[in-house]
Amino acid sequence: MGISVNINLMECCGAIRNLIVESGKSAGVVINNFLFMDDAMEESRAEDPLLIGDNKLVSFESVGVNLDRVGYTGAIVAYSVSKGCHVERAVQAIQSGFQDYIVAIDSPDKVVRRAMVSIEKARQIVELRRRAVCARNQLNELTKRESEVLSAITKGNSNKQIARALQISPRTVEIHRSNMMKKIGARNVGEAVRIAMLGEFMRSPLLGRRG
Repeated sequence: MGISVNINLMECCGAIRNLIVESGKSAGVVINNFLFMDDAMEESRAEDPLLIGDNKLVSFESVGVNLDRVGYTGAIVAYSVSKGCHVERAVQAIQSGFQDYIVAIDSPDKVVRRAMVSIEKARQIVELRRRAVCARNQLNELTKRESEVLSAITKGNSNKQIARALQISPRTVEIHRSNMMKKIGARNVGEAVRIAMLGEFMRSPLLGRRG
């Protein structure tokens, strides 16, 4: 596909891990294996794809929450090379923010090739998540009152309407609004609304995030 990429791998079975690493070499992909999630996050870039072997003990939801916590923005793909019904696990993975769940029964050598296809298809979602993480970090800098003002603005309320709703003066609303705009780097109301909407996307099932 003409793209150079590093993939972080979490696979506890040595035999499967070796086959995946070798197939990665054949495809020109660098596979970095980690046993622990914290090690993967500390030693790799936030945008590198993550490939996770499903040993049935993995909590996909916990993985999604932890990756969200550290601001991870790369594509996340789970896979299984064992026999059995995978529907429930696949649904759990997707609901937790994974881009795909690959079933390659007894064929770990096919995992990388199929993962690369999934990663390529997920590029737009991954970019959206990167922007959403950035927006969320900006929104986290706001005080409770500034957040309330921004929320009211996204609903189309004027300063006077916001003042009545929050039981403060219009002048105080203007101060909170000015401080809020500076903190999130918005030059106008349109940009402020866009950033607020991106922050909300972190809670969307599309990105697999729960806030």
